[in-house]
Amino acid sequence: MNPFTTLGLAETATPGEVKKAYRKRLLQVHPDVIGEAGHQVTVDVIAAYNQALVVAQANAATVEPAPVVGFVPAHHPAHDAGIRKNSAFVASTFRAVA
Repeated sequence: MNPFTTLGLAETATPGEVKKAYRKRLLQVHPDVIGEAGHQVTVDVIAAYNQALVVAQANAATVEPAPVVGFVPAHHPAHDAGIRKNSAFVASTFRAVA
């Protein structure tokens, strides 16, 4: 059986979604909740979780991260200009007391 189907997920689920679905499903089928009949179902859910997590982590590793918006690297001229501007502000605002 498909591990994603066992957990009630799409095959494009992220590792976080897999973990959340696993915990939710395990609470539903745990032997403490539904009795001895839940033992085998719990074993199946745990196996499905392990398989789905490996696939989801592999899928997550192949997806390129989205670019960070508004980030200026430290070596960028705009960053250097901001430092000079702030340094001038600090120097004019806070004078050394002699």
